[in-house]
Amino acid sequence: MRFDLRGALARARTLDLAGTPVPAMAPEDQILLGCIHAAKHRWERLEWVCATASLQENHKIDWGTLLARAREANGLRALLLGLALARDYAAARLPEAIEEEIKRCRAIRPLSEAALSQLGASRPARGMRQELFRLKVMERLPQRVRYLFLSIVTPTYKDMQTVRLPAALSFLYFGLRPLLGLLRLAGLAPTDRAEGQRGNVGKG
Repeated sequence: MRFDLRGALARARTLDLAGTPVPAMAPEDQILLGCIHAAKHRWERLEWVCATASLQENHKIDWGTLLARAREANGLRALLLGLALARDYAAARLPEAIEEEIKRCRAIRPLSEAALSQLGASRPARGMRQELFRLKVMERLPQRVRYLFLSIVTPTYKDMQTVRLPAALSFLYFGLRPLLGLLRLAGLAPTDRAEGQRGNVGKG
């Protein structure tokens, strides 16, 4: 999903905040960006659902424009999921055209149920469950393939902490990344959960 940030900034309007002019994105852009962001995190925070409902309740939304921008960003499914959650759990009222779009997308119901299991959880799911959720939100096979490829080859901060290389050899992280992933699956390299548990030892 590729949100048009440059376009959103160009469309930004100025609001008055206690006498100070501040820039703010158009409500259509705020809703779309919020839904894309929340979908990446499996809608683990109830405040994201409430914010989506509040935006569409307190602003005059150009729904046709919002749908068009979601399609351009390959984020229609993420948008419809967010609107469905806002309707079901924050009493948001949606126009009939949006309701029809939600009904036509068969993926929304199972995604909504998966997101519901996260809302308010003290320890939101991470790892494979979250990755599978992200893949299901993506609408097209090329999106999923690209995401999986980048996930496999793009080094992370955790990789750099596991294997420390001098700056001159940092390019080797791109080759080490797949190997470290396999070692973590085999339990031979530290995982996020293990690192978190070590960090909590002795606390409290």
